[in-house]
Amino acid sequence: MDCSIAITVEFIPLLILNAPLFAITAILFMTLLGKLPDKVDQLPNHACMAVNLRCPFMRFYRALVFWRAWPRDFLSNSLPVAAVLILIIAKLVLTVTRVGAGLHGGSYLPSLFMGAGVGCLLGTVAATLGIASGAGLSIAGMAAVVAAVFGTPIYTVLIICEFTRSCEAALISIIAVTMGTLIFHQLYAPSFFDRDTG
Repeated sequence: MDCSIAITVEFIPLLILNAPLFAITAILFMTLLGKLPDKVDQLPNHACMAVNLRCPFMRFYRALVFWRAWPRDFLSNSLPVAAVLILIIAKLVLTVTRVGAGLHGGSYLPSLFMGAGVGCLLGTVAATLGIASGAGLSIAGMAAVVAAVFGTPIYTVLIICEFTRSCEAALISIIAVTMGTLIFHQLYAPSFFDRDTG
């Protein structure tokens, strides 16, 4: 995958300033994943099943199901801001509803998706301010959110390095993972695997 990453003098402070937003994304994801399934249990079964059929327009856009389309779109910052916002919110709602309805499915891909989406939004904002970030903020978002949600910083850096085959991406993910995980654990202690499942 072609990941153009420009590590400039302006980019590192931008990355450090955006790390709290990645941590807040992880906190929001974990909070909703932990609290809203109880509310989903109160809905009628047919409403939960209707949402979990993942609506035709969501199934149409392969970004929510497969690993093929959304990384390229998010890393290239080619999607409009409104589309990215809709996709992030829809993925969050569908994931929480699916978990609340007791259906099987992972939380790894949704956390990657939301991290990349938030990074794409921040990259678009940075581009309008004249700071070229390329795919850097999307990669940082993926790394920071997944590492915070699952409590796996080293594994996440290795996955990002393997995914991009780029030393620049590894450096970016190390900074983002360190900052994001530190903030996440100060504000919201348990990771996905540390939370009380009883």
